[in-house]
Amino acid sequence: MLGKVYLIVFLTVFSVHMIFLLLAWDNIPSKIGIHYTNGKADGFGSKYVLFLLPVISLITWASLGFVKKRPEKLNYLNLTEQNKEIQYMKGKQLMTHLPYFTALSIVFMNESFLKEAMGENHTAQLTIAITLVGICVLMPFIYMIWSVRLKV
Repeated sequence: MLGKVYLIVFLTVFSVHMIFLLLAWDNIPSKIGIHYTNGKADGFGSKYVLFLLPVISLITWASLGFVKKRPEKLNYLNLTEQNKEIQYMKGKQLMTHLPYFTALSIVFMNESFLKEAMGENHTAQLTIAITLVGICVLMPFIYMIWSVRLKV
């Protein structure tokens, strides 16, 4: 059930972002900031770069989604015959969250780039993107700690 909710949220956010990108296309400068140091753009690229991250988002979402179907292919710590079923179940749970949070973080990064290129406030989108990246980094570490402490 949670996977379906994540799918609806992801597809909604992705679609709204793409619609906004297409509607704003004529108002986006031909060169946009693509690298920043201390909050200032110091690397620039074509506005067509704004289509790259959504594609990467979809590829990441699909690739990580395939892993959920084969939990035995994940790397496990402390895997034994006695605990492999619970480890596989926890691996599936991890892989339910990770593809969506990762893909959403990429979409929000792109939304931040888009808003910044248009001279709009992009703090909320950047904050969401950074928070989601943090969650994507923390989830596997929490899982690893759980698996190392597993007594079964």
